[in-house]
Parts: sequence; C-alpha cells; structure tokens
Amino acid sequence: MKKVRICFYKNSKTFFWKLIRLKQRLVWLPGKYAKYSHVEIQFWNVCISSSEIDGWVRAKQIFLNPKNWDVVEMDIPDEDYKKMLLFVMEEMWNSYNWLWIFFAQMLNMNFKWNHDWFCSEFVARVLQEKCLLCSYSSLFISPGRLAFILENNYGFKIKNIEWKEMKLKTDILEQ
Repeated sequence: MKKVRICFYKNSKTFFWKLIRLKQRLVWLPGKYAKYSHVEIQFWNVCISSSEIDGWVRAKQIFLNPKNWDVVEMDIPDEDYKKMLLFVMEEMWNSYNWLWIFFAQMLNMNFKWNHDWFCSEFVARVLQEKCLLCSYSSLFISPGRLAFILENNYGFKIKNIEWKEMKLKTDILEQ
C-alpha cells in the first residue's frame, strides 16, 4: 500500500479562485466545502495538479501551510497506485483548461477537448484510475464538491495538517 494525499486549498489567492468559491456557495455546497478554491494530489510529498497560476499540469513541492490547506489521506493498493502515476505521467505538461472550466463549472455545460485540465477535474480523473468517483463526470467536480464527495460518499476524513508534521519537510516552497 502507498499513501496519497488529496490537498485542498482554502484561500483565495486570485480573483479566479474567489469566483470558484462564490460559485460553490451559489450551488448550496455547505460552507465547510465551499471554502476550497484549488486541489492537488500528492505523491511522495510532491503536489501534482493543473494550475491556473502555472498554466499546465505540473509537479511541484509546496509547503502545505496548515492555515491554507486541508488534506485527505488515502492508502492505495500498489497496482492502483501505478495506474494513477501512469495517468499523471501521460498528462504532465498539458494545458490548464480555461475554456472548459468556464463552460463546466460556471454554466454546467458538458464541453471538453481532450488533455486540457483544470485542477479538480484532473485530480478527480486521477482518482478514477483507482475506481473512485467513477459514477461522476470529472468535468463537473469543483474542489469543494470533490471534498464533499470524498467525505460523505466514501467516508474519508478531511483534516488539517499539523505543524509538527511540517517541521520534517525541508527545501519546500511556501504557498
């Protein structure tokens, strides 16, 4: 078994992330979940996602400051872990999906071209390699909805990272 984390960002660095949080509140997502504006999947203390700031699917070390991040920890069987990593490697460097996020998240329209991603769509798709979220279209999953589904439909617990855990990390960028 390997450990994977789903990391939920609960701050709004950009105007765009503020819009995502507003949209989540407008669709009656409970406040506990509507606070999330971005999501990453973490393998070996490296966060992977499609980032609006970076413009593509990328891997980078991020200091997960407890005031800004909550996490879900998962134990993944080795075979599923390999499938997830293979998918990540195939999609690395593909573009951030500006057009799709507008159509899918703001207008609820099913409109997608292959291999362009936004953060929650990408993380949900990686989790589908483990057969989680298979009954959901990754295109319509926001960061808050992903947190809600993982906690309420799959029983994973969202928790805050403890500072003592962070002291073990070195050479990591603050986010």
